[in-house]
Amino acid sequence: MTSTHKGIIAIIASAFGFAVMAACVRLCDEHGAAIPCFEKAFFRNAVALIVAGVGLCGGGLGARSWTGVREWGWLLALRSILGTIGIFCNFYALSCIPIADGQTLNKTAPFFTVVFAYLFL
Repeated sequence: MTSTHKGIIAIIASAFGFAVMAACVRLCDEHGAAIPCFEKAFFRNAVALIVAGVGLCGGGLGARSWTGVREWGWLLALRSILGTIGIFCNFYALSCIPIADGQTLNKTAPFFTVVFAYLFL
């Protein structure tokens, strides 16, 4: 299997995983007591922490993965904070608007990143 095929499969698997996550977020609100967006985001991030931890520790990256933390640590912290706020906003949107609209807004983020990078950078 070529790298292109592996990349295509990874993108499809990622889109499927995010669609399943959005459906589960919506199902939490429609069946039973509504779960707050913060609690949904906490458990989503707990799962992501486990996956990232296994990837970092088990992937053989070791000390090489921490070389730029001293200089760019504040930017990493800012990215983490803004990413968490983005997750809260996404889960809130998924609980208030139709799931297709919420996923469409979520998937347009790279487009807006390019536009704002052109404007500001």
